[in-house]
Amino acid sequence: MPLKLGARYSLDKVYTAHIKLLDNTVLDINLPLKAKGKDCLEKIVEKLGLHEADYFGIQFLTKREKLRWVDLDKSLRKQLDRYAFHRGRNPLLVFKVQYFVVNIGTLKQEITRYLLYLQLKLHILSGRLKCNFTTAVDLASLAVQAELGDYDSEEHSSDFLEEFFLMPHEKHAAEKKKEVYCRNVY
Repeated sequence: MPLKLGARYSLDKVYTAHIKLLDNTVLDINLPLKAKGKDCLEKIVEKLGLHEADYFGIQFLTKREKLRWVDLDKSLRKQLDRYAFHRGRNPLLVFKVQYFVVNIGTLKQEITRYLLYLQLKLHILSGRLKCNFTTAVDLASLAVQAELGDYDSEEHSSDFLEEFFLMPHEKHAAEKKKEVYCRNVY
């Protein structure tokens, strides 16, 4: 780990980029000060074992509190120094799906499909992607089945869905989710 001078620079001209991934974990990557956006993206996809990187990009929060995509061909540090909102420390970068695929069957890697799922789930939960209640319940039940497997009344208690946040209108949907989830499995 390089010796840090202040919060942003080090003796050997390396800084640490903090990247929030789609599963809400934060990945720390050391980059040279002259690294381009694509260098950072390459390190992220390498750490994730992701080969289909063309669908993904990196965003940061600007001084005007808008999300901005990192230009992969320009110096990352210069973009962050010029546009990013930060309070004396390296700004948080966000790894996201930048281009959505029309046919998910064309994706070769399971990790790519999983990251796309996480992004779509975030869009539905935030209300950015609208769907009717019935569709939301169906998607939520499929998500729970993917996480937990088939419903088993002996294994799953009556409150087993409480740990999941799956619906934009969570309070009204808990019983409906359980009903549909159990119905889809049988």
